[in-house]
Amino acid sequence: MARVLVVDDDDDIRDALSVILEADGHEVLQAVDGLQALLLIADKRPDAMVLDIRMPRLDGIEVLRALRAVPPTRDLPVVVVTACGRPDDRQAALTLGVVDYLNKPWAAGEVELRVKWALKRAGTASGLSAKRSSPNGTLSRRGPSGQGMTGTRGRAPRAHATRSLRAE
Repeated sequence: MARVLVVDDDDDIRDALSVILEADGHEVLQAVDGLQALLLIADKRPDAMVLDIRMPRLDGIEVLRALRAVPPTRDLPVVVVTACGRPDDRQAALTLGVVDYLNKPWAAGEVELRVKWALKRAGTASGLSAKRSSPNGTLSRRGPSGQGMTGTRGRAPRAHATRSLRAE
């Protein structure tokens, strides 16, 4: 299905999230902190990320700032899963464009649902192998009227995406 990067400094949490996402059919990459996450993103190009906020070396907010600063990662869908429920952290993450913000512990089925929603919202739930194998990293597909649509994250134009979400 999709390639998802799980970033958390707690081994047990990172492993639990990985098991959940692998069972849901995703290929999972792991990073122990924000610095390792940025290196993996540059090398492996994940389709989505599950990110903790409080971590050593480079925290989640700093990772989000770095991602949003450059076009190749600006639209990477991010779901925050954190024990840090401080309103200022939540506001900072949402301002930096995270798709969702969950507090630990999460409810059964919640992580899978939020990651699926993030991928669907970003338009990356299908055609992933085509995007990765394309020489320029783009995905080309046909819209409802047969016209071509191309985007670096496989996105459809806003009107088409809105119609698709309403239809479900």
